[in-house]
Amino acid sequence: MQTFKINLFLLAILFASIGNLNAQTEQGKLLIGGQTGFSFSSSNLEVKADGNSFDLSKTTSLEFSPQIGYFVIDNLSLGIRLPIQYSRSKAERQDLEIKNLSLSVGPFVRYYFNTATNLKPYFNGEVSFGSSKAEETTGNSTSESSSSLLSYGLGAGLGVFLNDQISFDVGLGYSSVTSKTTEENPDNVRLVASGVGIALGFTFVL
Repeated sequence: MQTFKINLFLLAILFASIGNLNAQTEQGKLLIGGQTGFSFSSSNLEVKADGNSFDLSKTTSLEFSPQIGYFVIDNLSLGIRLPIQYSRSKAERQDLEIKNLSLSVGPFVRYYFNTATNLKPYFNGEVSFGSSKAEETTGNSTSESSSSLLSYGLGAGLGVFLNDQISFDVGLGYSSVTSKTTEENPDNVRLVASGVGIALGFTFVL
């Protein structure tokens, strides 16, 4: 009988702990976070104009994305993110280098999967609109330009909850960014950057 009582006690503790873990991402809570992403080599940048295109073979980018969301139901958060990105691309054959700094804003969605541990897998998606400033160097000539941006991304990751309110996130995702100059553009020139990157960051659930 004593063993039976001990087993019931342990089972009650287990269910209570699972309930607490699920409560981390329950309806009505706020999600506040920021992720830093770094990618290289795996990304591809293509310059398109009517009838022509060429690839920029080497692209390196660094992005920081603060965000705030609200859990509309358990485990599902909707919110706003503010991606800030710096990138450097180079095409050896065309002797061309492009440095770019961009700022965007847009909605995101993230869904967590409940587990019996402090590890929570998640899926996320986002769309953003913004602007950028680019410095283009060809040989000894340098020019600057401004562009409008449209981007989207899909990814998955793992949230490691250090306690009920703080999670360390490791994510892997695909993103695509289309950039088009805001100046006169009769050839409809635009840059399409896409690739896979790793993102790290902390998330606070309040």
